[in-house]
Amino acid sequence: LGLALALSWDDQLAPALAEYDALLASDPSDREAGLGRARVLSWMVRQGPAKAEYERVLVEHPDDVEAQRGIGRVQSWRGRQRDASQRMEVLLQDHPHDRDATVILAESLNWMGRPDRAEGVLREQLAADPSDSRATSLLADLEFDQRPRVDLDWRESHQSDDLRITSTSLASRFQFGDVRSFAGPRYELGDYEP
Repeated sequence: LGLALALSWDDQLAPALAEYDALLASDPSDREAGLGRARVLSWMVRQGPAKAEYERVLVEHPDDVEAQRGIGRVQSWRGRQRDASQRMEVLLQDHPHDRDATVILAESLNWMGRPDRAEGVLREQLAADPSDSRATSLLADLEFDQRPRVDLDWRESHQSDDLRITSTSLASRFQFGDVRSFAGPRYELGDYEP
C-alpha cells in the first residue's frame, strides 16, 4: 500500500494504479486500496471509473465518509454539481463541519451559480472552525469575485514590416443584488502606425 501511495503522490499514476489493482486482486475488500485506486482514477481524469470504485467501497463499508466525499468530489468535477451538493448536504447532517465536505459543497454551489449559498456555507463553517484555512481561502475568492472591478490591459507589438500595433482595453464588472448576474462595459482602442 505504501508503494502505491508513494507513486500516486509522485504523479506516477499508471504505476500507482497497477499497484492498487494488484492489492485489490489479492484482497478485494481492502478499503484503503479501493480508496487509493478511486483517487488515482480521478486524478487520471477517469471520473466514471473513480465513482464506480468509490461506490464499490461503499458496498463493503456503507458509512465510509471518505468514499462519500470522493463521490461528491467526482460528481462535482464531472459537472454534476447538483448531485454533489445534495450528497454533501446529507453527509454534513451526520458529520457537521466536516472540512472536506464543506469545501466540496461550497465549490459545487459556486459552480452552480450560487455563490451566495456557498458564502453562507463557508461562513457557517468558519464560525464553528475559524482555523479552517481552505474555507477561509475559498471565502476570500468568492468575496473577490463578487466585488466590482476594473481591468486595464495595454499591449504593444511590432511586426516585421515595421507596423507598430498598440491595443488598450478597459473593462469593468458590476455584480447585481442577486449575486448571480453581472454586467459591465468594455472599451477597446487600437492604434496602428506604419
